Amino acid sequence: MVTCDMRVFIGSSYEQRRLVEWVTYFINREYKGVIEVLPWTKPWAGGSYTLEYLEWVANQTDGAILFWTPDDKTWYRKIERVEPRDNLHFEAGLFFSAHGRERVHLLVQEGTASPTDLLGLTVKPFNLPNGTSDYESTVLPRIFRDVCESIIRLGPRRRPPSELAFLNDTPDFEPLSGFAAQFRELMPQCVQKLAKNPDLQTIDILVAYRIGDIRLDLEKFRVKPNVRVRACLVNMWDSTSLDMHLRKYGDNQRDAKYLQDRVKESVEGLLGRCEFSDAPISVVRAHESISGNYEIRLTNQRITFALYRLDDTLCIVPLDMKKGQTPSPNGFVISKETCPRTFQQFIDEYDALFSEADHVFSTDRKLPI
Repeated sequence: MVTCDMRVFIGSSYEQRRLVEWVTYFINREYKGVIEVLPWTKPWAGGSYTLEYLEWVANQTDGAILFWTPDDKTWYRKIERVEPRDNLHFEAGLFFSAHGRERVHLLVQEGTASPTDLLGLTVKPFNLPNGTSDYESTVLPRIFRDVCESIIRLGPRRRPPSELAFLNDTPDFEPLSGFAAQFRELMPQCVQKLAKNPDLQTIDILVAYRIGDIRLDLEKFRVKPNVRVRACLVNMWDSTSLDMHLRKYGDNQRDAKYLQDRVKESVEGLLGRCEFSDAPISVVRAHESISGNYEIRLTNQRITFALYRLDDTLCIVPLDMKKGQTPSPNGFVISKETCPRTFQQFIDEYDALFSEADHVFSTDRKLPI
């Protein structure tokens, strides 16, 4: 069975069904195995309204090609003109909304009036000799090669997997919209870019022992009074936590002192140069003034994921158990806007862990500078 990378809907009026049949044949011939054509002329199972079927088609396709041809005579401000069938206007709006304008191609036959809302929008004009059925000898093959290449360049559209559609009506499940990448790519290309925003107000960090290069982007927030920064690291001075992480990270270079020094280094990455007490570790002197609401703690719990929260964006990196660090673990980024329940679930877990962790530094506790 040949599977195609992309699916494209073809729409037209009933009068242009022969044209749609030719387009279907042309794309199947020229782009076999790459683009699957879903023409409106293809019979569909009953049991649903036409609108429900169109919504399903919009969800299952990666692009749409709509023929606007002079099928209906209308009067606009006492001027007679010819327009596309009214359902083509509706379908254009439906696919614009579902796919985005760049994936919807309007082929407008010469002499066909278009809505004023579309003034300035690039469409693909075409003309056909009266009564022609030899579409191969017209401009249409060239136009459709351009259209198909444009759709292919955009690639498949992100959409929910059809085999999980039954979960859409299950209240216990939340559909996720986000991005995923290896941690080594996620940090510089996403987390650190977000951290460069000078208007951030809420920053939460959960790591084992090293916060990474993001510390360089967070230095500017020390002087911002309206910023809240919380960081929680693993307590490498607790024997149980230390032994557990040495089994994971330990080698000839990374011993107990190495992990403990990296924790101190991470704290100083957030606060600037510090002086520390002996175990249990805490900051006894911060050499830089911190204007914002900063709080750093150490947890004795085993953490199963690293977390970076930057306002309403959350980066989660599950901590893999393999000894080798290549490849680095995959992480994912979600937004409170698109995944509110999942976002809040992770924040609630972080809040609970943070509330039970040991204090290392807090701007509520005045220290000598």
